[in-house]
This record gives sequence, structure tokens and C-alpha cells, in this order.
Amino acid sequence: MARRFILLLALACGLVAAPAHAAVLLINRLTPATIGVGDSAVFEVRIAGLSSALGAFSVDIQFDGEVLDFVPAANASLQFGTRLGDPLTDSVSSAFVISPGLLHIDQVSLLGEASLDALQRDASGALLSDFVLADIRFTGRAGGGFSLLEAVPNSVVLSDSLGIALPGPLLGSSGVKVVTVPSTALLAALGLALVALRARSASRSRR
Repeated sequence: MARRFILLLALACGLVAAPAHAAVLLINRLTPATIGVGDSAVFEVRIAGLSSALGAFSVDIQFDGEVLDFVPAANASLQFGTRLGDPLTDSVSSAFVISPGLLHIDQVSLLGEASLDALQRDASGALLSDFVLADIRFTGRAGGGFSLLEAVPNSVVLSDSLGIALPGPLLGSSGVKVVTVPSTALLAALGLALVALRARSASRSRR
């Protein structure tokens, strides 16, 4: 319990260490670069280049709220990774929209130092070169346009298993274009309806 308090306090205070070995916080797009209105755009947040096991992270991610929509309560809108422990039993996490176009996510591991360290090493015993922190799902909004996703620099806080701040990471970004066409689900439904209509017309013409 005391360790969890220390980690939460480190995140809340936004402690910053000297950049002796900067990690890299990446935002990668997992879905096509162009989507339709109502379609999903999925991005992963990854961390790379850590010099020690990660015990907690906190970051604000900005996007164009007129192009993309994020609903925290929606099914599978955000899934945390497992390198800080099971999101349901071994860690505490949160995700919420601070303001239109600004999403906050954080996760604090509740695992002991040895267990956490083991989760973030490969079969040879070396620290993983990179791993996923979270997958985030957005929906294309009516009107379309281009939205860049990037971390707000001063919002990023990383700490190790003891709550000691890690050097602030370098930041990467990614984007998606939303075009004003019906979503793929709607197009599929319209296609099925058209096939059914043609089949019915053909059946009537044979009578």
C-alpha cells in the first residue's frame, strides 16, 4: 500500500529526472491512414529505450476533437498493456477526456519490484527494447479532416518500480485522415440490401 502511494505521489507531482538515458514514447497507428465517418482508428502507445523497469506512467494525448471522437465508456475504446501487470488485478489505471481533444491516461503497477522486472525482460534476461502501454480506439466524426495524435510534452511522467522518476522521453506522433463517406459497416449493410433487392427482383421476373 505504501509503495502504491509513493508511485501515485510521483505521478501527481510530475517529478522529472536528469535526461541521462531518454526513452522514447511512440504513438503508432494500427489502422489505415484514411478512414470513413463512423469507422474506428486505433493507435498504440509504446515505450522504448528504457534503462530500468517501468512502474508507472502518465500522459496527456492531444488530438483534433472535431475529427475524432473518444468515448471512455465505449467497449474496447482503451486497453492497457500487460507489462505493468494485469490491468484488472495487478495495476491501477484511468483514462478520461480532460477537454475536447485532450485525453489523459495513466497506469500504476501494484507488483513487487522482482515481479515487475521479470515482466519486462525477454527470454535472455535483457530488458525489452519496447512494449505496448495502451491501445486507444477513436471514431471518425462527421465533417472529416486530418487529426494528429501526439503526447503533450510536459504531461509525460515515467517512474520505476520504486516510484523514482525516469528521464523524460523523446516523443513520437501519428495521424489519421477521416473522409466524409459512410462507415464500412454502413456500406456493407447497404451492399447486402442491394443484393437482396436484386435477388427479389430476379425471383419475381421468373414467375
